[in-house]
Amino acid sequence: MARALAAGLLCLVALVGCSSDAATEEGVIPEECGLPSPGPNVDASGVPKQYLLDGQAIVRKVTERNDLYVVALNVPLTVNASYGAYLDALAPPRYTVITKENEGFEAEIYLRDAESENLMAVQIRQPQCVEAVSVYITEDRRETD
Repeated sequence: MARALAAGLLCLVALVGCSSDAATEEGVIPEECGLPSPGPNVDASGVPKQYLLDGQAIVRKVTERNDLYVVALNVPLTVNASYGAYLDALAPPRYTVITKENEGFEAEIYLRDAESENLMAVQIRQPQCVEAVSVYITEDRRETD
């Protein structure tokens, strides 16, 4: 119940933050998907390339706060395709999957970095269409001894 409530709140926040000109590239993500547009001055230069799925993902926002690094992306793939693509992109030996779940309309992958032992979460959400998704990747960047 609490998980469903948290997922509902996340979806509500994502929908409230949508702009009316949400299409990021003509023909790639349909406007009716209602995905937020990338913010002005988004610096995607530090985003790890595996998060970008060979250039398919569009960086919407990058946030660094304390030891957390959060990247919000628009991805022109279905939930299932995005789920598989991120499982492949974040595959061993660098990352170990702790748990994963794909419900078709949303999916999560929780991983551990083999080098630092820090945790990472990939959350995939279907917006108002099935042709694209909103992805949040949260990475713990604490320094380890």
